[in-house]
Amino acid sequence: MKLVIIENSPEVSDLVSLAFSVGRPDTQIIAVTPEVDMISLIRGTNPDVVFVDLGLKKMAGFEAIINIRSFSEVAIIAVADLKTVNDIPKAINLGANESIEKPLDLMDILVKICRLTEKRETKKQQPTSQNDGPPGQTELISSTKPICIRTPSLPRTLAS
Repeated sequence: MKLVIIENSPEVSDLVSLAFSVGRPDTQIIAVTPEVDMISLIRGTNPDVVFVDLGLKKMAGFEAIINIRSFSEVAIIAVADLKTVNDIPKAINLGANESIEKPLDLMDILVKICRLTEKRETKKQQPTSQNDGPPGQTELISSTKPICIRTPSLPRTLAS
């Protein structure tokens, strides 16, 4: 799995990276600050999930979500703090799939990303036309993807 984190705070990026190094060690993480050309980066890396801080300075979080949605169906998680928490419904309406509030909860991050990636994997594996299987036939799809691991040795939150 490939994850892009677009976040003002390096501490938040570090915390998310830490969560994945334990819970999903197969994840490739690309953490960037808003100063980079995030749209080109996302086009070039084709990530599975993008974390977008709603409080971005150079490009507003809403604008980032709109721009990403204009060319990609990647899973987007909007990250909000106390100043932007009321913006979560708008972010979801613009195309974010999930939201997470600061202070971040490590287990919440892992669970939401696992849920999003499982939905996408299941969607990819479902028949797309009648030629893929008889009408009305249900196929059980099993997954061998790593699951989220709960560990008491990690800090659960990081204050913003």
